[in-house]
Amino acid sequence: MTKSEFISALQERLNGEISRSEAEKSVRYYEQYFDEAIRGGKTEEEVAKELGSPLLIAKTIIDTSVPQNTEEQTYYERETAYGEADEGGFHQYHKQISGWKAKLLIIVIVLVVIFLLATILRVLIPLAVPIAVILVLVHHFRNR
Repeated sequence: MTKSEFISALQERLNGEISRSEAEKSVRYYEQYFDEAIRGGKTEEEVAKELGSPLLIAKTIIDTSVPQNTEEQTYYERETAYGEADEGGFHQYHKQISGWKAKLLIIVIVLVVIFLLATILRVLIPLAVPIAVILVLVHHFRNR
């Protein structure tokens, strides 16, 4: 396999699977790898054989790349560019939160909600019991 065949197969497989910039970066890396190995005295075929299947390399790149469109990728997603003002003059900022950070954020929010509910119930229960007793007594005496 020649350098051009290897690079073409790699590009074809990466196209549409990862971001264009990440695909270009990966292709440039392998082009430079070929160039340096050829300058070192190897043939294109030897380099391609040494690297292995471009499809397997592409699969590895795809599997280890940052996902393009997942809920983990962006917490807030707007169509305006980072920091660009929208129609109302407000600036919209993109904040990327990875999977474990998003899970941690959810756990913190749940704990805060539980704490707030416990605080509210701690105040309401001492008030609710006497009010309930009074209502039962009023109901009991009205029915007599």
